[in-house]
Amino acid sequence: MNFLDNAIKYSPKGVIKIKISKANGKVLVTILDNGIGIPKEEMPKLFSKFGRTETSQKIRPNGMGIGLYFVRRVVDDHGGRVWAESEGAGKGSTFFVELPTVN
Repeated sequence: MNFLDNAIKYSPKGVIKIKISKANGKVLVTILDNGIGIPKEEMPKLFSKFGRTETSQKIRPNGMGIGLYFVRRVVDDHGGRVWAESEGAGKGSTFFVELPTVN
């Protein structure tokens, strides 16, 4: 939900796509948007505690920067992984959550 909420907040107009797939004993949730994007130099901040990009601070100055940190902690605790990709500012973002399935 955090990824979807962020996609809505930081994509003032455009498209948000959600994809769920299952393969090799894992479920992958992908959320793609064509919003503000993330500059490459700011990618390392994304999942850190209180980490916010300069652009996100300008658009939503009241955010605390703990949402993505919390997501990473929960996903890690469940044996999964989480990451993001972006071609840079103004080029949208894609966020991924991969979790093992239960047999």
